[in-house]
Amino acid sequence: MKTIDSARIAALMLRERRQFIDNHPKSRAFSERARTHLLSGAPLPWMREWHTPFNVYAARASGATVTDVDGHEYADFCLGDTGAMFGHSPAALVEMAADNLAGGITHMLPTEDSLWLGEELSRRFHLKYWSFAR
Repeated sequence: MKTIDSARIAALMLRERRQFIDNHPKSRAFSERARTHLLSGAPLPWMREWHTPFNVYAARASGATVTDVDGHEYADFCLGDTGAMFGHSPAALVEMAADNLAGGITHMLPTEDSLWLGEELSRRFHLKYWSFAR
């Protein structure tokens, strides 16, 4: 029976840690900046629970792929929140959002879309009245 070589594991972990740091200079710089203004050094505390020396910062995402600020692509097996339902940046949603943004971001007046949304929420959830918060 072979035993686990703790020294070998420690050496491998150190090598991987150094490689991670060397391969993610922009994420490292962003993480250092984040510590000055973000509680726990990240937008949400759970984001610091990864076993990496610092966070990887996303630059963009499409489908099930995330690209970080250092240009590395990852298969996103987490797909949090909306990404899990539709993938990142589905074309139909991007087009709809762009069309809506082009029509004005803050009207401070009701829109036809707000009327439709209130009606649709009432239909789906059987509550007569709705109010929206920003």
